[in-house]
Amino acid sequence: MTDRLAGKVALITGAASGMGRATAHLFASEGANVAGTDLRQADVDKVVDEIKAMGGEAVAHFGDVADWNDSKAMIETALKTFGDLNILVS
Repeated sequence: MTDRLAGKVALITGAASGMGRATAHLFASEGANVAGTDLRQADVDKVVDEIKAMGGEAVAHFGDVADWNDSKAMIETALKTFGDLNILVS
């Protein structure tokens, strides 16, 4: 892991698979704390577990970005867990 994103918090939607998953892993490897969200709770939980296993910090949130209440809850989860939000990848 490098420290290019150390101290930053990234909210990544679609984090359970594909580009979202790859981005979550990349940002974590660069030192970011990752708040990953997706429609599939079990899959996003798995990504969070993978990030933690490699020494990173991450939290999972289940939600639909098309739903305002879910989107608001995603942001609140990142803020509650990490105290800040610096990066959004959607």
